[in-house]
Amino acid sequence: MGTALRKIFTLSLALVLAIAILVSCGTSRPRAAEWKSRALSRESQVGSGENRRYLKVDGRDRSYLLYIPKGLDRTKPSPVILAFHGAMGTPENIAQITGFNEKAGRAGFIVAYPEGYKRRWNAGNCCDPPRAEGINDVAFVRAILDDLVSVVNIDPQRIFAAGFSNGGKMTYRLACELSERIAAVTVVSSSIGVESCSPKRPVPVLHLHGSADKLSPYKGGQGALASTGEHRGAIDSVNEWVSLDRCSTQAQETYNRGKAKCLTHSNCRVGAEVTLCTIEGMGHQWPGGEVVRPRLLGPGSDDISATDRSIEFFLRHPMLQ
Repeated sequence: MGTALRKIFTLSLALVLAIAILVSCGTSRPRAAEWKSRALSRESQVGSGENRRYLKVDGRDRSYLLYIPKGLDRTKPSPVILAFHGAMGTPENIAQITGFNEKAGRAGFIVAYPEGYKRRWNAGNCCDPPRAEGINDVAFVRAILDDLVSVVNIDPQRIFAAGFSNGGKMTYRLACELSERIAAVTVVSSSIGVESCSPKRPVPVLHLHGSADKLSPYKGGQGALASTGEHRGAIDSVNEWVSLDRCSTQAQETYNRGKAKCLTHSNCRVGAEVTLCTIEGMGHQWPGGEVVRPRLLGPGSDDISATDRSIEFFLRHPMLQ
């Protein structure tokens, strides 16, 4: 092969390689339609029922249980409930106690059950070991919400949180620190655990608490378990949110059945409201749910359903700001 011919061959080969590189670069960034196709493909891999999802947050393996109701119309954005178990609980445990899968599912909600680090939450003044190790559970919740967006069609204006005991403290922490993504919250048998609370917007709050709760005392103070420290109590926690949401200090009775009574502070900023439901004689339980270890935690109550009230509350309080 002559020198001129070799030069032509070399130039031709270089041109072919250049074209190949340009084509590959052009296809490395998918068009909008392709992104949508990929999202639908990911969504199709998450079937109805319970799905375990795994995340890496701050170098640690974390997970949550995702429940998608059968027959859910995935073409429409769905509301989401984040349900937080108590100390030493599990996602499966809080799902069973609350009955959220069945009841929230019927109302069209997707339910996510985060799993605490070593089965507990860093909710401010409680609980170890996540508190002692500085676990960033707010970052974990952010990661869950980002993961949900990648696999299901959720409504960003209707993301809610509900928590029991240590999970209730975590729920209050989210209302304080993640109000730009959490529309409204339900707290059961718990209290605020953070020293300061500065939500970016008014957050509607529903708090349910038994007057005979010895682990998280209704009036505050030291609980039956010394490891949980001091508790602020139901009234103190609710009063702080009345102030934060700038509600009327005068409460109106909105529920009265048996030993359960709810008082609601309305006229808050941007349509928020703060409600305290007191259940006389109830212990450290989820009202209307499965009663767990009554000899240790005290009696339950069927005079009000925390699950039913939560769903009604959430349906009335999408994010308005």
